[in-house]
Amino acid sequence: MNKKIIKGAMCLSMISSIALTNASLIKPINAIASQITGTTHTGSFNVDSLTLQPGETTSSVNVNWYAPEGTGNSMIQFGDQTYQVEAKDLTSPTKVDTSKYKDTGKKVCKVTVNGLQADTQYTYYISNDNGNTWSNAYTYTTPKNDSFKFGFTSDPQIKENKETDSKGWNPSDGTNQTGWATMMSELEEQGVNLVVSAGDQVEDQSWGKSSEYDSFFAPTQMTSIPYAPAVGNHDRHYMFADHFNLPHQMDSLEEVSIPLIEDHSLRWRSPPNTLSKSTSSKY
Repeated sequence: MNKKIIKGAMCLSMISSIALTNASLIKPINAIASQITGTTHTGSFNVDSLTLQPGETTSSVNVNWYAPEGTGNSMIQFGDQTYQVEAKDLTSPTKVDTSKYKDTGKKVCKVTVNGLQADTQYTYYISNDNGNTWSNAYTYTTPKNDSFKFGFTSDPQIKENKETDSKGWNPSDGTNQTGWATMMSELEEQGVNLVVSAGDQVEDQSWGKSSEYDSFFAPTQMTSIPYAPAVGNHDRHYMFADHFNLPHQMDSLEEVSIPLIEDHSLRWRSPPNTLSKSTSSKY
């Protein structure tokens, strides 16, 4: 995207004015009302490209991950619920550049978990072999009934060769990957329930690079805080659809509608012409 310096300033301003102003309304993650864990497993692996997206309402959450080649069906145990999930083929690239694309043969799994209670921590596990082995434990905490806090960001500027960029999230060690991880840690410390992105999750804007997405999903907070991405000009490739599981995902720009603001409540209107409760915020 152009004007990245302006967007970076907007990001910091939004985090300060929106995320921090609700500090008195949101309890820290460790002050939750209850926990739902279900069956406990001995975890044996970290899930590839695991991420959460908001569901249609605050009582649901969308989960997205990659499964190994040959996977037919996966499973997710989310609290005391278990879902069977079909492992589907990734989108076929129109051009395969083996120096960039390392995901050939992998599968993508998408599921919506429903019936979640407010202000509750859930433990979840994933299996890609019909329950014979399970992943390490992950957690997700639902927002309270009457309020939630979100952070706004964009442009991690993650580069495949780990170079740094003065307009990206620069860390002390000189790589944008660590800068992105630092940003996500800060949002977690502020107790956000949702991260909203203005776009440009990765840098390569032609065919996409697997290594950039690996670095993007590396922060552990991507598995515990729902992430709602917009499509930036650097995201205009097939890998975006494979990596995210968005509610009411649009297939064309004809479905775009205008945001609605009413009674100091900020809501985004999601196709097909319905309000997404998962992104409403009173402040």
